[in-house]
Amino acid sequence: MIKVKITSQAGATLEKELPINIHELHHAIVEMGIRKAPRSILLTDDNAADVELTADNEIGSGLLRVFSKGDTLADANTVAFAVSTAREEILSELEQNIIHNQYLTKEMLFEDIRDMTQAAGPVKLRSTAHW
Repeated sequence: MIKVKITSQAGATLEKELPINIHELHHAIVEMGIRKAPRSILLTDDNAADVELTADNEIGSGLLRVFSKGDTLADANTVAFAVSTAREEILSELEQNIIHNQYLTKEMLFEDIRDMTQAAGPVKLRSTAHW
């Protein structure tokens, strides 16, 4: 969906697919010599690292458009996580909305995921155990 390439000021490079466990991401960044948390690393114009986001499909490309100047690496990870873990009942509509540029900001995306999830109703659990 979304891939990130992080390059430190010293030239160390890290490439990962988002979403990723935020602690794993933080650890990898520290190993590169970057002393900032993902929530503090800006997607654009950061003085500690150069962050490049790319997409490998239409949905990822649509998601790249929701980010603004003040968004961080943690924000990008959260957006990828929210979409990749969306309930199956809303996934098709969500993906179509993303592809057709229905979201101008990550906040609009999160709000719509919440609204669609609530409209889908409670999760129904089924037991497959045979007693």
